[in-house]
Amino acid sequence: MRRKTVTLQLIGISLITLLIAGLAGCSVNFGGSSSSGGGPKLDQIAVTPSGAGLPVGATEQFVATGTYSNGGQKNISSTVTWSSTPAGLVTIDSTGKGTAAATGQVTITATLGSVSGSAPLTVNSATLVSVTVNPIGPAVETAKTQQFAATANYSDNSHFDVTSDSKTLWTATPSTVASISSGGLATGLAAGQTTITAAYNNSFSNSTALNVVAPPASAMALNGDYAFSIAAVDSSGAAYYAGSFHANPPDANGNGTIASGTEDANTSAGVQQAVALAGSYLIYPDGRGTITFNSNSIHPSGIALRFILASKATSGTLIEFDGNGTAAGSFELQDSSAFNNASLTGNYIFQFGGMDSSANPMGKIGLFTSDGAGNITGGSEDESDFGVTSFNPALTGSYSISSTGRGTLALSDPTGTSNFIVYVISASKINLIEVDPTPSSVLSGVAEQQASQAFSNSTLLGGYAYLLNRAPSSTLGVFDVIGRAVFDGKGNVSGGTEDEVGSGVQNTITGGTYSVGGDGRGTVQATSNNGARGYIFYMVSPSRLYMLDEFTTWAGTGAADLQFLTLNSSILSGTYALSGASIGQNDTEVSIWLTADGAGNFHGIADVMTNGVLSSIIVNATYSVTPNGRTFVQLLPPPVGAQSFILYVVSSGEAKVLGSQPTLDGNMLAQ
Repeated sequence: MRRKTVTLQLIGISLITLLIAGLAGCSVNFGGSSSSGGGPKLDQIAVTPSGAGLPVGATEQFVATGTYSNGGQKNISSTVTWSSTPAGLVTIDSTGKGTAAATGQVTITATLGSVSGSAPLTVNSATLVSVTVNPIGPAVETAKTQQFAATANYSDNSHFDVTSDSKTLWTATPSTVASISSGGLATGLAAGQTTITAAYNNSFSNSTALNVVAPPASAMALNGDYAFSIAAVDSSGAAYYAGSFHANPPDANGNGTIASGTEDANTSAGVQQAVALAGSYLIYPDGRGTITFNSNSIHPSGIALRFILASKATSGTLIEFDGNGTAAGSFELQDSSAFNNASLTGNYIFQFGGMDSSANPMGKIGLFTSDGAGNITGGSEDESDFGVTSFNPALTGSYSISSTGRGTLALSDPTGTSNFIVYVISASKINLIEVDPTPSSVLSGVAEQQASQAFSNSTLLGGYAYLLNRAPSSTLGVFDVIGRAVFDGKGNVSGGTEDEVGSGVQNTITGGTYSVGGDGRGTVQATSNNGARGYIFYMVSPSRLYMLDEFTTWAGTGAADLQFLTLNSSILSGTYALSGASIGQNDTEVSIWLTADGAGNFHGIADVMTNGVLSSIIVNATYSVTPNGRTFVQLLPPPVGAQSFILYVVSSGEAKVLGSQPTLDGNMLAQ
């Protein structure tokens, strides 16, 4: 045993001796600038940003990147020694964050061992002009978080992230709805709305609203194929876009992709057809979000659209939300089983709005009959071209629907043929956009399958709420009509009310007559305290009809819907998506998420774009629904561009909307 022990001791001593001998010729460096014996050597240090400009009082995070003898690179900002020369112009801490103190030329240097690198910096006299907070108007579930960012904007058009700057003060008001950290991280505490504010350097601040919601039993999401229709204004007048896209399901953070899209447009740039469309989207837990379409030939810079889901997430409204233009529209979930010719069978009632070849307002409504085999076998249409009305009793044509849901439709009458691109939503509804080359009319609209029945005066019975508008224009002003007319089923108009925005007139309908033909086409002549009001209409069903204004030159078109029998404030209860737009005149768009308590109180969050300025604020309002379904809503505080609305309630799930300050039109749908 002793011999074995001695042997082991001798072996151990020998190993230690060899190890010491092996290390004798080595130089070991832990974090220094050089290494011998096979380790990479630090050759150089690069400091970024280089040549930056920094206003007095602003901060900049510098980064030191080391390049080694083996070609590798590494961020060594935390291990270098930082300095600034000449002294007194910029202070820089151990992490490389520099704060400008006085104007002048500065050199920022990072040193490690014998190696150093530097970058020039100019401290200028630019002044702080504003602070922005992003994202604008998000939503978060209770107990979950939302990261906000603050950016300081200077007079030389420079921008600096000040989210975690010690001079930035974050607040949430009220703090019972959400808390927010010094780094801009908000946590939802209770359902409601709160204002998130970032104040920087005790001089400028900015705010946005945060909507906190309880975790939904079933999260709203985009998933599937959607058809969309959008209206805008360009140099020639009305501009229209129609298309479809496939939305892949969102991830856990609400981010999703858009693929397999196709878009058609009729604008001042001409007609563009079948342009590929792709992009992404972000959806919040309250059903609001943003769709971003990537750049293509129709949208060279891309386009961002704020949306809000409604109708159990099967449809949504859209407003442009990027500050680059004004556009508004809607999208609906498509039924792919209807992507064939056979799905379009029977009578369809259509409504088109737009402008003629001279850029004057133009509207059309009518009926066409499709045979399921690609043929239009009959129909009729009424047209108002800048107030000149005409009736075409004989329509023919053809159509073709592809397996993607996109197709073509040609409608011919004695005056010629109009060609449209079709996007199928279902067997009972399609979107259409005219694609005839200029000079031609520019029209966009929708068609709905008509109920299979005979129509007569008795079919039109009860109170109907309606909203008519004309094509968007930057020069012709705004004219919208919203109201309610009561029909007795015997050819008489027994009463109603009507608001005309653009003329500032509120009318009382005192009487009148109407007539309905067997195909659902009809006319109404209403009398009011401000004169006669004439409309042409086509009935989709006993509860819905499309209307054409024939008493003005504005060629307004729209829909009327049968109202619920008993109307009072209790009918509005739950969450709603309210949207409205005034395109080309006031350049105002609004998308509002509202909760109604059934007792006359609205609370919510409004996303607004006015003349290119984006905002999101908390809104509160009261409402009182009268027996005719009308109520006036004044938002408090009044957001810029969307202050008050007139609503005509159809049912617990829908109301027609007309903005009175400023003039805009839209709808309110239950989520």
